[in-house]
Amino acid sequence: MIRYLKNLDAFHKNIILVFIGSFSVSFLNLLYQFLIAHRLSPSDFAATNSLLSICMLISMPLSALQTLVAKYTSEFNAQANTEKIKEVISSILRRALQFALLTFFVFFI
Repeated sequence: MIRYLKNLDAFHKNIILVFIGSFSVSFLNLLYQFLIAHRLSPSDFAATNSLLSICMLISMPLSALQTLVAKYTSEFNAQANTEKIKEVISSILRRALQFALLTFFVFFI
């Protein structure tokens, strides 16, 4: 097994590292859920899980957006094109602000 891992290139080693990291975090999340389920009352447990779910719903699209910005910024930085970086970031911020305002008003009404 170790000999097989030595023959892998950097990309595959990084993929294995990400898999092990995400598996470890998922396992720790399971342990956390078991621990918190036994420590809290049912209403407190439901409230905590609801808040965690809302945080996950907000953070998942933001992490995809962060990956998108990092990809285009690194591409344009490699080309030494700072004007294009400013365009991409301002465009994404403008669209994100429009979406945030629309979402705010929908939920406010």
